[in-house]
Amino acid sequence: MKIIRLSLFFCCTPLIFSCNDKMEEPLGLELDFQPLEIGNYWIYQVDEIQYFGEGDSESYSFYFRDKIMDSFENEEGLDVFRLVRSKSIDGVDWQNESVFTLQMEKNSLVKKEGNQVEVTLVFPPMVGKSWDANVYDAKQADFYAITEMGIIHSIGTNQVNTLTVLQADEDDAIILRDKRYQVFGKGIGLVESYEEILQYCSRNECLGEQIIEEGRFRHLSISEYGKN
Repeated sequence: MKIIRLSLFFCCTPLIFSCNDKMEEPLGLELDFQPLEIGNYWIYQVDEIQYFGEGDSESYSFYFRDKIMDSFENEEGLDVFRLVRSKSIDGVDWQNESVFTLQMEKNSLVKKEGNQVEVTLVFPPMVGKSWDANVYDAKQADFYAITEMGIIHSIGTNQVNTLTVLQADEDDAIILRDKRYQVFGKGIGLVESYEEILQYCSRNECLGEQIIEEGRFRHLSISEYGKN
């Protein structure tokens, strides 16, 4: 289920950080685009394709459930929320898949999974605001931008105000296709995630024919959310 249309522009605006590391949820930051409370959960329907070579791929359909299990205070006095991602084929039987954390730091939503640290969203959100998602990581700079806000979507029986974070929009039609975005719903959190990262054959005999040598497509769309 594709619930939003990408805007194909990338407008960079300097990111201004708060000088107060401890988030007190000041008015106007709209932190409810990613609520963080113990017990919050989100269930996503997932469609995935893994590409292994020319004409060799496998498709999968399953569910992810992300749930905030607990929280702790780090050395800087910031609240860190621990989430467990579980996987299910039928939406009934779940197996733990991975663990990651979310925290608010300098008006940014920071996700940590293993050795990877990513700034997925900044506050207050506004169209055109951009930031380096790897600012807390040793990786090369990778700029994300908010490209749409105020788009209303039906999620279940609710009408939800959403924003779109464009993470990558590259397609040279010869060597590489890298298209990624995430959609956040006000009062809900992440409602959609789209990744299409493909490497095309670049040998002389197949250059420009968009023959996929390797890559992955993954689309998450929310099917249920709540707190328990």
